[in-house]
Amino acid sequence: MAKNMGLGILGDRNTQFRMKNRWLFEIKDIVGDSLPMLPPSKSARPSISIKEMEVRHLDEVVYYPGRQDWKTVNLTLYHIQCNNNPIYDWLKTIYDPRDGDDPFKYALNEDNPENSFIKREATCTLYDGCGEIMETWIYESVWPTSIEWGELDHDSSGLVFVDLTLRYARAYVEN
Repeated sequence: MAKNMGLGILGDRNTQFRMKNRWLFEIKDIVGDSLPMLPPSKSARPSISIKEMEVRHLDEVVYYPGRQDWKTVNLTLYHIQCNNNPIYDWLKTIYDPRDGDDPFKYALNEDNPENSFIKREATCTLYDGCGEIMETWIYESVWPTSIEWGELDHDSSGLVFVDLTLRYARAYVEN
């Protein structure tokens, strides 16, 4: 008979820990695990801060939860050779310096079909050791606020990465 070692839920054989290396971040046609998408190297789950409201009443101050503020997510991608660069294609829908058009023309026009490519839905899925889904985060209306194509160095034989900072409207866990 096994002895309870005082570990509580940690000692339960049915407990599964989420691992930092078993995940996939996907943005349709841009980031994922198949070509011509760029595979992710590093990412994070969403982060939120909740503003507080201050209410003054007589000689006291009472605080209540206020508006939510979703923080940006940083995403590092392996920069591999594929037919087209999906990140550059995504960037061109927002801003293309060669056409001389207003860079905000698509972002401000919700009826424009090009706008559906600017704001995308993204998912971050965590898996167990057998490939079963443990947790899926849905990011709504994702777009890049920063794209860094990476540093190049003749003295290094390392891989080239693309770093993205993504803004999104909101995030939630899909059950």
